[in-house]
Amino acid sequence: MSVPTSAGSTNTYTFAPSAGDLVHYAFSLCNLRRTELSTPHYADAEMAANFAMIEMSNCNPLRFARETIPIALTQGQAVYTLPNRILAVFITTIATGSGATLVERVLGPISDYEYQALPNKTEQAPPTSYFFSLLTVPTITFWPAPDNGGPYTANVSTFRQMQDVDLTNGYGVDAPYRFLDAFTTNMAARLADSYAPARAADLYMKAEKRMNLAQGRDQESTNISILPGLSSYYRIG
Repeated sequence: MSVPTSAGSTNTYTFAPSAGDLVHYAFSLCNLRRTELSTPHYADAEMAANFAMIEMSNCNPLRFARETIPIALTQGQAVYTLPNRILAVFITTIATGSGATLVERVLGPISDYEYQALPNKTEQAPPTSYFFSLLTVPTITFWPAPDNGGPYTANVSTFRQMQDVDLTNGYGVDAPYRFLDAFTTNMAARLADSYAPARAADLYMKAEKRMNLAQGRDQESTNISILPGLSSYYRIG
């Protein structure tokens, strides 16, 4: 049951302005009215909006940017290409079987150094580890390389980059409600660099504060325990 907070409230949750609406508001923070805007203003705004999205992408992990990518593994093939939009891997599992016989287990992440230190990278067995490499074309490498005991399906839970901003056709932006304020203020700060330099520093400070607030809400509300590792030392490989 929804309980109104005050008499006359809308009791709706549909606020979703278009990218163009956010641009108009961003320019207003730079003391530019809508009637003053020209084609070059909108071109600069689209560039500023996409740079603001790049900055948001670099703030990953962002829970709303999660994406799980299934990969059917091939015997003897260790390295697999991921889509260019992928920025990080959160967790990877290996599934075998199907239906009532489906078994899924978690793989352990290893670093570039640990993978390079492995003496036999072509060894075949059920994979136990993965190495994610954020190259121009991101890749994920499994070790040991998959054997013939499958079929194996790797479910790679990832964080992706933000989608492009397009000011035409009434498109929105790739951010949920709670991030719109931070995104728009960041865009306004970038526009202020060009159109209202005296306001830029204040807008950048506000954008950072608002991003911190949004990220603070973008968290799991579960307990976490951190314990020292007291087991015996071992090396992979």
